[in-house]
Amino acid sequence: MNELKEYTERLFEDIKRIGEDGNEYWLARELMPLLEYSKWENFNNVIKKAVIAYKNSNNDDSYWLPEVRKPIITGKGKEEYIIDYKLSRYICYLIVQNANPKKKMVALGQTYFAIQTRKQELSEKEYSELTEDEKRFYQRNLTRKGNISNLEKNIIKILDNKKIPYYQNVNEIKLKSTNMHFLNNKIYDNENDNSLVLYFEILNKKILLMGDAGVNVEKNILEEYNIKNIDILKVGHHGSKTSSNQCFIDKINPKYSIISVGRNNRYNHPNEEVIKRLENSKVYRTDKDGTVEIKINNKIVFQKYIP
Repeated sequence: MNELKEYTERLFEDIKRIGEDGNEYWLARELMPLLEYSKWENFNNVIKKAVIAYKNSNNDDSYWLPEVRKPIITGKGKEEYIIDYKLSRYICYLIVQNANPKKKMVALGQTYFAIQTRKQELSEKEYSELTEDEKRFYQRNLTRKGNISNLEKNIIKILDNKKIPYYQNVNEIKLKSTNMHFLNNKIYDNENDNSLVLYFEILNKKILLMGDAGVNVEKNILEEYNIKNIDILKVGHHGSKTSSNQCFIDKINPKYSIISVGRNNRYNHPNEEVIKRLENSKVYRTDKDGTVEIKINNKIVFQKYIP
């Protein structure tokens, strides 16, 4: 059952797109075949029902679906334009709720978008309204309820047995020669976006480690911090298209970028769009360059250990 859930999530996540503003969306014509609809007319009727449900629910305008037109070449070689829609996660939820439940992928989509929409509401709305004390209590409660991975549970158990203190919501750790700042201070609806994001300086060189964080985290960092002209960037999520938004890269303007990624990985990371966004940065990739060692003195020196 877990394998089916993970497979379903990958199907819907694989066609998810990220706009220049950092917001996620799905294209209706890409969602249509995934939900086992073969004719646009039939799927468009489902969209119309979702629109009616949307209007009746009095939701925020940010959930609306903008229309886009795509050029296609007909069988006679003539260029024509077809209508498509950018769908928010909430609109996708309404669409699967109004689609034919006898279709297997519709039923799976109902579960997927219902869970993700509810998580998104909690993360971005309810959580933001909590006081700092309430946020700390909420996060402790998540731990008690098991909203952490098995690996994290095992680590916490070992730390408890050895009486080693551990911390949540840490903003800064003071080291001997620098202070390490933790920039990701929100709760998101997925493990990747809950990654640690670290910023620190060594000998006046600025270093930013993005973990697996995606564009939602990047957007929050740009809003909360004035970070620019990074010397060394550890690129988010192995160079996935869900990270390294163009606005984020333009703002932090990394001089060197490191992508930690396995050779011939099944996700085809890093994404070509991400590589293009980093065209003004010197990029090191562990799938091509092997282990990358960095030495910082008066200048930054990179040593590659190709296997």
